Amino acid sequence: MNRRNKKARTKKRLGSKLKFFLKTLVFTVTGVSLALFYVWQYVQMSQTGFGIKSREKELIGLQKENQGLELRLSRLLMPPNIRSRIVKLNINLQEPERWQIVRVEEQSILFDGNIMFSGEIAEEGIFGKTLIGVSAVSGSPETIVMEDGQ
Repeated sequence: MNRRNKKARTKKRLGSKLKFFLKTLVFTVTGVSLALFYVWQYVQMSQTGFGIKSREKELIGLQKENQGLELRLSRLLMPPNIRSRIVKLNINLQEPERWQIVRVEEQSILFDGNIMFSGEIAEEGIFGKTLIGVSAVSGSPETIVMEDGQ
């Protein structure tokens, strides 16, 4: 009987040592996993922060460039600059004759009291008026030729 008790006690000790080892192992693996997750998360946050900062700097640079281009455009569009450029390039421009001026009118096409098309008369020819504008139905640009009398 003594021998059986010894074996049982040894089994019990091995079982308790194994349980302790497994608990310690699980605790250690969990702790290391959490620590690694924390470090990974911190690295990701840092990289995201650096990315945001670089994009903000890029945005500021592009905004400054845009302001400079807008200023340059406004200078180029000033009438004295246009006149000097015309003279510099030796372009022979003249005032248009009265017959060369085309007045553009706003025209709408109604169907059952609703506006179906709104646009400008581009030209009046032998086939009627050519309208260029936007369809109220589809919202897309369109060209319509109207026969006289419409």
